[in-house]
Amino acid sequence: ANAISKAEVELHQLWDIVGLGDDDRGRILSEIYQNINGVITSVLEEEQELCEQYKTRIAEAVAEVANLTSQLGEQKIVEGQRSGETLTQSVNRLDMDLLSIRERHKKRFDELDAIVNTIKTLSTTLGADVAENFETVGTDLTSDREVSLKEHVVELENEVSNRLSARSKLVNEMKDLMFELVMECETEIDKAVIDGGESVGLSIADLNALSNRSAELQQLKVERESKI
Repeated sequence: ANAISKAEVELHQLWDIVGLGDDDRGRILSEIYQNINGVITSVLEEEQELCEQYKTRIAEAVAEVANLTSQLGEQKIVEGQRSGETLTQSVNRLDMDLLSIRERHKKRFDELDAIVNTIKTLSTTLGADVAENFETVGTDLTSDREVSLKEHVVELENEVSNRLSARSKLVNEMKDLMFELVMECETEIDKAVIDGGESVGLSIADLNALSNRSAELQQLKVERESKI
């Protein structure tokens, strides 16, 4: 305000020298003050917008902290703007909190995602669909969720082991039958069995096909023996 008043005095001094009339002086001063008011209004609007943006960032940060820590099973409620704290200080503090929480959240998510990928791999081996609640990690990153995932892995691993044993038994039975019947490979399954059976899948359909073919050979053996 002092600078403006000083400038106005200096202008009048110059106008006295120039000989500028009162009407022209008034018009010029009016334009100057309008421009000054416009600048002030613009700055105020920008600062008010910045203030609102900071308040929004604070609210979003508080919500994200609550959400991420809840997923980790350790819900944490943080203060927004503390007493005596500027908006900038609040934003900086919450940004630091969020950085740490996001890192822990990502690390935990990646740990559980590795287990989910193991479940998908085992399910594919078994030719089975992945159960709905094991398709993705989801938002539950607690220790209970980890236990549930690991228990399902054990179930699938046991099923894979059981089916490997069943396949091995069927393959050995078929080999013995094919040797006794002195027969050539007539089907893709026959060829797979002669090659060791490793290429035969572990799906229910694969094992059923192997079992059915073994039964066919067993029946053929019975028929041949009955003719002797």
